[in-house]
Amino acid sequence: MTQDELIVMLSEAIDQNKEYKSWHVSTQHLMTFAKMIEEKERTWVGLTEVEIIGMTCDCEKITMNCMIDFANAIQDKLKELNNG
Repeated sequence: MTQDELIVMLSEAIDQNKEYKSWHVSTQHLMTFAKMIEEKERTWVGLTEVEIIGMTCDCEKITMNCMIDFANAIQDKLKELNNG
């Protein structure tokens, strides 16, 4: 759902409900609310197999440090893909 669709829906809800008619809601309030909702609805982006394989560790033996480096690389990539 886009910000514009959310703004229209909220405006219609306020117009249809007598309780809310006394609210003084500006366009800026509506845009802020729509942005908050849109951010919550973002679709999670995961890693492809190719991306995971590209992050394999270069260690000859699998050690705890190697596993931690690999996990951190995955976490960093997921943050990047999900605007985090």
